[in-house]
Amino acid sequence: MVRRLRLVKGESSIPADIRYGSIGSDSNNGTGDGEQIKVVAILSYPNISENIKYSYDYVVQQLEKPSSFKPISLVALDGSDIKDGEIVTKLGWYNTGGESQDAHELQCADVQLMSNEECSKVTFVDDTRMCSHPVGNQCSCTGDYGGPLIVERPEGDVLVGMVSWGDDCKKPGYPSYYSRIMVGRDWIESVISGQCFH
Repeated sequence: MVRRLRLVKGESSIPADIRYGSIGSDSNNGTGDGEQIKVVAILSYPNISENIKYSYDYVVQQLEKPSSFKPISLVALDGSDIKDGEIVTKLGWYNTGGESQDAHELQCADVQLMSNEECSKVTFVDDTRMCSHPVGNQCSCTGDYGGPLIVERPEGDVLVGMVSWGDDCKKPGYPSYYSRIMVGRDWIESVISGQCFH
């Protein structure tokens, strides 16, 4: 299970507040539906640069047993699954009504991918990150952090990024920022295949 690094503070051991992963749940407490599976190990991306804010902002959590839910596909290594300007969907727990509190049910919003060149006119982004314009008045806020950024395809959804951070969510129109899954795909796959967890 892939998750945002800052949610687990980059630890290689299991933080005390992370005991179970909730898969397929539509409620923010993760207990009303879906599956709750024990987390047995957590790995963060190796050699993260502390000089680059939110670089490789994700970890992989090993679950005690496989989930019965079909796993999402990872974006292609060459980025052929997505293109700048494409409309994609982000998921998270921010109240889309604009209130500064988490929603009780999972929210989704369409966003438009920006090129890194365009995004860097607002703030510096390197190849490990990506940005989006809001579609309408929705941007990424605290409850969205760690949520997936997906592109919908007939053969199944594709994970292209994870919500990492954003500017003031009270200011519609500001970009949202994501960890780019493509640059870490080799590492994620090596972890999933069991090369890193022992």
